[in-house]
This record gives sequence, C-alpha cells and structure tokens, in this order.
Amino acid sequence: MDLSKANFYSFIDQYADITGASPSTAGNVRSVCYLVKGFISDHVPADEWDTTGIINTYVMANGIAEDTQKSYISRFNGAVAKFIAYEKGEDVTVKQRRSPVKNSQSSPVSLQNTLVKTFELPIPLRDELTVIIGNLPRDLTKDEARRISTIIESFAVSQPASD
Repeated sequence: MDLSKANFYSFIDQYADITGASPSTAGNVRSVCYLVKGFISDHVPADEWDTTGIINTYVMANGIAEDTQKSYISRFNGAVAKFIAYEKGEDVTVKQRRSPVKNSQSSPVSLQNTLVKTFELPIPLRDELTVIIGNLPRDLTKDEARRISTIIESFAVSQPASD
C-alpha cells in the first residue's frame, strides 16, 4: 500500500473515475482536498492523518463558517477513507442515489435537454490560497473561457511596478 500524500492526490484527481461519484460530488471532494493540501504533512501516511484536525486548522486559518466546516470534514474524511480502502484493494464505488424525476405537465421542454454537466475547477493561486471556479460546463468553449477570463480580469488590481 502506498498511503503517501502524493498518491492520495493522484487518487483525488481520478476520484470520479475510481469511485463512480458524480462529477459534482467529485468536484466538491477534490476542492476540499486541495484546500487543505498545505496542512497535510508530506511524511505521514494517510492512515495516520488527523483528518478533523487538518480541517479545523484550515478553518481557523481562513475563518470558515461552522456549517461549511462540517461539510469539509465529511468530504475530507470520506475521501481519505475511500483512498485507504482503495489502496487495500477494496471496492470504493459509490452507490448512486436516484431521486425521482418530477413529471412537469406545464413544461414541454424535455428534462434531458435542460441538464448541463458542470464541474468545479480548483486553481492554486498563491501559497495557501486555492480559487475554485464552479459550475463550469463540461463543454466550455474557448469563447466562453475568454469571456470568463475578461470578467475576472476586470476585478484585478494593478501591482506596483518593481525596480
């Protein structure tokens, strides 16, 4: 078993494929894991991580709300547990919960045509700061990417000139 931090993040990067989790769930799990990456020792195997302590340290450093903290703990604990089970050769595929599809008589538009597959994109920006851009369509076009880039750029502040 390779329970190293590097192997954990390799697992996280393939989370949806390995576990069968939905892209949304996998994106949420991946986001939390990348947020706390800097708070995990490179030299301690995953089965010795204090997962709740790692999340609590991140929360304290970043002023995260309590309800968010609870979801982070749940997602991170689940990811670490699945990683350890996967390394042991156990089945880690998730059982998909099916929610009933509501039959809408008033809308002639097919439900199948209204669903857009999306993902979250964690972007390490600075030390201990990862920006997460969410709800990006899986079929994002270059024109749409440029539009998003232009909007984000409009919020940037100028840096002072360096000598």
